[in-house]
Amino acid sequence: MDVRVSYLLVSALLVVTAKPSTNRLDAWTPRKEVHGRIVGGHPAGVGQFTHQALVLADEKYISAGSLITSTAVLTAAHNIVGYSKWTVRLGGIYRNQDESTAWIAVSSWAQVHPEFNTSSYYSYDVAVIFLPEEAPLNSYINVVALPSVLEVNESFVGQRAQVSGWGYINESEPCCPQNLLWTEVTVVPNTVCSEFYSAGYITESTL
Repeated sequence: MDVRVSYLLVSALLVVTAKPSTNRLDAWTPRKEVHGRIVGGHPAGVGQFTHQALVLADEKYISAGSLITSTAVLTAAHNIVGYSKWTVRLGGIYRNQDESTAWIAVSSWAQVHPEFNTSSYYSYDVAVIFLPEEAPLNSYINVVALPSVLEVNESFVGQRAQVSGWGYINESEPCCPQNLLWTEVTVVPNTVCSEFYSAGYITESTL
């Protein structure tokens, strides 16, 4: 059974250009009524999600992403705009705990989707962080399998998907869980649910 990134992000990724610059929106402010969350999440084990990246923007904003090549991490555009440096942590499952399996890189090069804007916050909310060196691929760090060119127009609607990240799990939590969490959802038609707000969307497909 192949593990594939859901169509929700892949369709937008296809038109992201890899330029050595960071797109910014001068008047950008994050939406406050919605938080990324892994509702009903289960603690992930080491090596369970080898593509998972923990992204720390300007040493203060926690988000997540997926390793798509040895030098590129797919994430959400709102994790990029307004920031200038991203600490990317691969191979681990804890938010701020030393792990022998983890590898860390600091990047100042990212590209957001050219059509991302705050008036339609979720539209084209996709970006790529370019790592300064190749990630050491191993049993704990590996790239996620993207759909093939023949599957670009597939929606994957109705299929079960696994979503993972360090998103809020309830409103009473002061920040984010220490352990990487994951849960299962059903892919819906072109609709962004709160479960998909964090990066790291994957779907299991028999195609």
